[in-house]
Amino acid sequence: MKHRKKEQLIETAVMLYQEVYRYAFARVKEKAAAQEIAQNVMETVIRKIEGLEKEEALKQWVMSITTNKIRDYFRELKVSQKHMVQIVESDSAFWEQMEDMESDILELMEEKESGKNIVAALYQMETKYAEVIKAHVIYEKSFQQIADESGIAYSTIKTRYRRGLFLLKEKYLEIEEGRAMQNDRYDA
Repeated sequence: MKHRKKEQLIETAVMLYQEVYRYAFARVKEKAAAQEIAQNVMETVIRKIEGLEKEEALKQWVMSITTNKIRDYFRELKVSQKHMVQIVESDSAFWEQMEDMESDILELMEEKESGKNIVAALYQMETKYAEVIKAHVIYEKSFQQIADESGIAYSTIKTRYRRGLFLLKEKYLEIEEGRAMQNDRYDA
C-alpha cells in the first residue's frame, strides 16, 4: 500500500472515532470504558491498516474491531468480577466478624437513646473511618462501590471499615459511660 493511500485511510478511519465511541457506549453503558475501547480501536486500526484489502470495507472492518474490543472488555470484566468473588469467599472470617459487629450497631441504633449515642460517636470519629461506615451501613454501598467512588483501594476500604467499627464501638461505650455517670450524679 502506498504511503499516501495509507495516510488517507487512517484519516478516514479516525473520522469514525465518534461513531465507534457511540457504538461502544451503547454496549458498555460507561463513558470511560467506551472512550478506552474507542481509543484501543483507533490504535489497532492504525497498526493494522495495511492488512485492509478493500478500501470500501474500511467502516465495516473498524466496526468489527470495535465489536471484538467490546467482547474483550466484557471478558476482562467477568474475570475481574470472578477474582473479586474469590477474594470475598476467601475472606469469610472477616465477613462473619463484620456482620456480627454491624448487627450489634444496627440493633443499638434501633433504640432511640442508643441511636443518638451511635450517631454522636460516629461524628466524633476520624472522617476516613466515619465516611466508610456511613457509606456501607447507611447508604448500603458495597466496599467495591466505595472503593471505586473514592479512588481508594478495596483492601484499604475494608481495613478502614473494620477499624472504624472497632473505634465506633469504643466511642459509643465512652459516651454511654459518660451518660451513665451523669445519671448517677443526678440520682444521688
